[in-house]
Amino acid sequence: MKLPVISPIMKRIRNLRYRPEIKEIPPEQRKTGCLLATIAVTFRCMCKCAHCGSASYRASAKEEMSTEEIKNLIKDLREIGVNSINFFGGEPLIRKDLPELVKYVKSFGMGAAIDTNGYLLDREMASRLAEAGMDMVHVSIDSADRETHDRMRGVPGIFDRAVAAIKYSKEAGMTTRIGAYVDRERLNNGEFERLIELGRKLGAPLRTLTPVLTGKWQDAENERLNDEEKRKFRALLGPGVAYWEQATCNSPDAEFICACLEKDYLYITVLGDVTPCVYVPLSFGNIHREPLRNIVRRMWASNLFKLKACNQCLTNTDTFRKKYVNLKAKPGAYPTWIG
Repeated sequence: MKLPVISPIMKRIRNLRYRPEIKEIPPEQRKTGCLLATIAVTFRCMCKCAHCGSASYRASAKEEMSTEEIKNLIKDLREIGVNSINFFGGEPLIRKDLPELVKYVKSFGMGAAIDTNGYLLDREMASRLAEAGMDMVHVSIDSADRETHDRMRGVPGIFDRAVAAIKYSKEAGMTTRIGAYVDRERLNNGEFERLIELGRKLGAPLRTLTPVLTGKWQDAENERLNDEEKRKFRALLGPGVAYWEQATCNSPDAEFICACLEKDYLYITVLGDVTPCVYVPLSFGNIHREPLRNIVRRMWASNLFKLKACNQCLTNTDTFRKKYVNLKAKPGAYPTWIG
């Protein structure tokens, strides 16, 4: 398999706070080209977001991977060449073993990051995560207005907790970002600009997503930004202010790269399904039934990776949606299994 060149996502990994510890595997020594993996450690969450991308996934606490199973997965990911792990959910901090898992990631010299709504990230937890070696924290904020954010998340008081989580994470020495998204309404009513201003006040740049037609938004075609709106959105990006998905896409002219199409990225669900991305609900196999390396080889040999995602997420492209959206190869299952 031809290994991809180091992409902008690697530059992000190199900028992690614990850079001296990270033992990067050179391209010629990797068994795959993958650099970053996201692990969903739970689908449980206290929020009820209207735009949730994980809403279609279902798993009880009993179905979640155990601590040892996740550790074995982390080890397997390292063996195929992964250099950084991102913990995802649901809300990852619902898992009591999260600091232990972070420490295990760091024992391999890998980078560690988390996406969180901030509700459980108090000063004590921030300290525990930092002590374990957490490099980067993304705290989701949907609106700069307290009441609006609480309503969108369905949890009273979560705005104040998210803002406090950002402060605690920064105090603990972890690189901290606001996880935000911009849709047509929020772009045109000035909400995105207000979020940028909040980020300036908190000293936390925005890692921004545009609408991805998956999860609760699978059929929300009207949420996609048109070309003019994308130009308006991109004009608001800037170094240290806001970026689009990858930190290198931080200016109107910067190239947007789909990391999964570059084979720099993959995602493993709570149930062990291996998919190309958090936003691509296609499973190519399950780690409980066959070795990860075999699944990854099969996945990256797929014709899926011959598709082109011109300046947008793969899941949003008409070619992908025509072929894969609503595909039910395994009735009742989500993600759809095509391995």
